[in-house]
Amino acid sequence: MSRCKPVWSPIAYLVTDADGVILEANGASAQLLNVPQAYLVGKPMARYVAEGDRSAFRTHLNQLSYQRGSQVWQMTVCPRGKQPFATEWHVATLAVSTKPDIPHPNGQIEIRIAVYDLSHSQPENSQLEPGAVMQPSNLKPQTSPPALPLPQSLDGLRVLVVEDEADIREFVTAIFEAHGIGVKTVSSAAAALEALEQFRPDVLLSDIRMPDGDGYGLIQQVRALEIEQGRHIPAVAMTAYLEEDREKAIKAGFEAHLHKLARPIEWVELIAQLARQVSH
Repeated sequence: MSRCKPVWSPIAYLVTDADGVILEANGASAQLLNVPQAYLVGKPMARYVAEGDRSAFRTHLNQLSYQRGSQVWQMTVCPRGKQPFATEWHVATLAVSTKPDIPHPNGQIEIRIAVYDLSHSQPENSQLEPGAVMQPSNLKPQTSPPALPLPQSLDGLRVLVVEDEADIREFVTAIFEAHGIGVKTVSSAAAALEALEQFRPDVLLSDIRMPDGDGYGLIQQVRALEIEQGRHIPAVAMTAYLEEDREKAIKAGFEAHLHKLARPIEWVELIAQLARQVSH
């Protein structure tokens, strides 16, 4: 009896950056994840990984900066509106640098992923389509690498995100969870105040412009409550508007200001920086 391998016709193929943010995705990937193809670009791949596998995904992603060659990962994928299912990812990295004298891993990295749906199978001797980018016969499965320790400032960190747009809440959650940060999201300033009674975050992120109470009003209420409670939560103002005044946000009570188009690593680095300030 011949050993079976995943079907991959058509090939679900994606390219991400070193943070796992999708740069390119073909039609098969969109079909696999049940979202429009154009919607995938700019989204974190972690969004489509089952919660139970995100820790392994984060470990693999971190290790890619220090390893060469190809790898095979086993991941459970969560397509939008459908049941999760098992997949196998054939992953290769490509160093990208504008300075030829700077070798990988110091340069940027592109991660190329071919995703196999393990809910279907075909005999191992089946042939791949001509011209396929990655040949599974050349890729050897690996055991999971040892987890890289998270920076102390991220280990066990909890963040409360206040944002009325569901897609932004999903996006921010995927970024932080991919780095081991616990996240609670709410959709309004009123819900944030209720959440603060039970959930004690290390950092607060709030949108500035929301229909039911803006971020300025929220941070002023939070700071007033803190005077009574004797504690302080570092806070970041988020905005999608370029004309938003950083100085106004800081004056209102926020420690930092971040545009929603910032790179995912900028979100994580800012949270880590604020957490370090509180711990010292």
